[in-house]
Amino acid sequence: IELEPLSDSGSYCTLIASLGVSPQAFRKGVGRALVKHALCRSECTVVVSTAERNKPAICLYEILGFSARRWSAAADGTPLVELRHRNE
Repeated sequence: IELEPLSDSGSYCTLIASLGVSPQAFRKGVGRALVKHALCRSECTVVVSTAERNKPAICLYEILGFSARRWSAAADGTPLVELRHRNE
């Protein structure tokens, strides 16, 4: 997992810039543990973007309390969804 500070509309957030899990570790809780770690390390909103068609990732983020906030497209036209988790 790669985390970066992000300034968004005057407030500070943590961006999950990348998250990768080896195919051999799929469906074993590794991704969930990494995202939970990111949430524990951040005292502010955590933001992540993924492809709209990446249903397993979106489901994981929603289970962990993220909600879809913004839709856009990548440079190649791939539809993206931005999800946010507010740490309070």
